[in-house]
Amino acid sequence: MNPLDATRRLMRDALGDGEICGKCGSRVAGLCRPLDVATLDDVLAEAEHVVFGAREYLFQEGDRAGHVFTLVHGTAKLVRLLPDGREQVLGFRFTGDVLGYTTAAAYPFAAQLLTGATACRLDRPRLDALMRRYPALERRVLDLCVQELAATQEQLVSVGRRTAEARLARS
Repeated sequence: MNPLDATRRLMRDALGDGEICGKCGSRVAGLCRPLDVATLDDVLAEAEHVVFGAREYLFQEGDRAGHVFTLVHGTAKLVRLLPDGREQVLGFRFTGDVLGYTTAAAYPFAAQLLTGATACRLDRPRLDALMRRYPALERRVLDLCVQELAATQEQLVSVGRRTAEARLARS
């Protein structure tokens, strides 16, 4: 059984099958989780829904970081290009996850879709304005950033625990 099936079932039960927001994992676990209906309407009015095919990029490493994406449905991998031309996979993102939120001028990695996907795309200045208007949205962005930091730290600890032989075998 796909682990996302339980999330989809929760969303259907809580939000119905109607509009795009009712089908988005962000309402259960992502950026839009704490938003009331009025706030959600404002966020939806500012967002653009974009459909992507499998293997397409939401953004490339080094592109101007002008948008933030929420996966309405689909799966993406985060990758960084190494100096020798190899690709380093940094992680995976799933339905409801936020991608591309950075304070840098350019994206530090690429986000490539593994499946076809629909994404909710917000211009960064519009998201900043919405966060000023709705403290619950700003708090949720902060919470998601803290969760990402904790997951990264856990991954570093996990890699650091490996023996030299295990690290060599993984490369």
